[in-house]
Amino acid sequence: MMHSSVLLQAEVQALQTANKAANRRHQRRRKRLQHGGILTVQEGLDLIQRIEVDKQIQHETGKNDQIRENETKQRRCGNCGETGHNSRTCKKN
Repeated sequence: MMHSSVLLQAEVQALQTANKAANRRHQRRRKRLQHGGILTVQEGLDLIQRIEVDKQIQHETGKNDQIRENETKQRRCGNCGETGHNSRTCKKN
């Protein structure tokens, strides 16, 4: 009985240590350079600015694509695929 409790305590200690390490890694959230090398402060700031501009462009073009898609898209029948009616009123059964 004593031996199993000692084993359980050791396992709990190991799991707690692993959990603390995982939490530290999760909270740190560091971005690393993909191809190695040295990055100056100015290059880092330029990189951040370029990423933000790219995100903004993607966000704006994504909205425009959705608007265009909604304007030109017509509903189609689920049975035959033609526009102007739905599967309940389809005459091609």
